[in-house]
Amino acid sequence: MEGMRNCSKAVLCIGGFTKSSSSREGRKVVKPHKATEGFRPVRSAEFVWSQERCGIVVKVPWQKAGFTFRHFRILSLGEVMFTLKSSAGEIWKCCDGTRSIEQVLQEVKARFPDASELRLKQTIGWLIHKGWLLKWKGGKR
Repeated sequence: MEGMRNCSKAVLCIGGFTKSSSSREGRKVVKPHKATEGFRPVRSAEFVWSQERCGIVVKVPWQKAGFTFRHFRILSLGEVMFTLKSSAGEIWKCCDGTRSIEQVLQEVKARFPDASELRLKQTIGWLIHKGWLLKWKGGKR
């Protein structure tokens, strides 16, 4: 991951929902996901991720990241790197398809007791909305 330190591409620190890129969108309010039962969230296999000192780093193709060329100064990019910090990183690690939403929330709440349940649900909703987490009801993946 040496190249990631020198990267000037967009970086999104999810946990505080702050985004650093040349985007002018600012902060968006993410509504919590309505369906919180009946499925187990699982990470999308399309994205490469790793555990780093700064948190979970996820590499996403720029087309799937929801950005367009106007968001970047450099047009020769293939992927955008996102850093999932604190509770968002823990949510990412817990969403392996073996736990329900409620179990994920309980695990993250045990690790981060100050985190509000609404904020955790908003983070899960954002990850599902972006397609990073998939709704898996069980059976074969």
